Amino acid sequence: MPQSRHRHPSYWIIKTTAGDTGKSYWDQFKANGVVAVGWPSVRLDPSLFMSLPALTRAIAPFVAGSSKKERQYSARILFAFTRVWQEGDIAIICDGYNTRGPRDVRLHGFAIVGPFHYRASSTWWRFQRDASIRCIDRDIPRRTFVSTLGLRTSRLTIHQISEGAFFAFSRQVSDLLPDSWKGAQLRTQVEFCE
Repeated sequence: MPQSRHRHPSYWIIKTTAGDTGKSYWDQFKANGVVAVGWPSVRLDPSLFMSLPALTRAIAPFVAGSSKKERQYSARILFAFTRVWQEGDIAIICDGYNTRGPRDVRLHGFAIVGPFHYRASSTWWRFQRDASIRCIDRDIPRRTFVSTLGLRTSRLTIHQISEGAFFAFSRQVSDLLPDSWKGAQLRTQVEFCE
């Protein structure tokens, strides 16, 4: 189980759906006890690169057909997921949403994240972090996400959010959470999905 290194965690939103197909990988998250990000064309371990410019140059051949903006976005997300995320950080796991989508957004769960792994032989997303996941699997009104997190859309793969936004969101959905997950207890008491 991922453990905090006695530092203040960062808070994130991670979506479970592939940007190009919309396919959900939530079942794989649960089955493998991980959170993950895609980019099937990128076949290298991003954790080997100590700087964003170095990673951007390294992935260029793998995303050659993409625009410069798309290559930079890919590198930023992979760098954040491997280098900025830390063990003990907390993530909201949900489907991506935008202003034109359904009124409800699927909240899959919450996770306390662990170490990063590049799984080259994975049959799905190969960029993964171990995670202790608390399943929620409920539809939440999109307005709850927007009003508490301040994000009109979560179409990006990951978003960093403030601690205040995270706890405002968790208060709004608290009827879905067991007592051990409310308030500050979220950092220390985790249940795995079954």
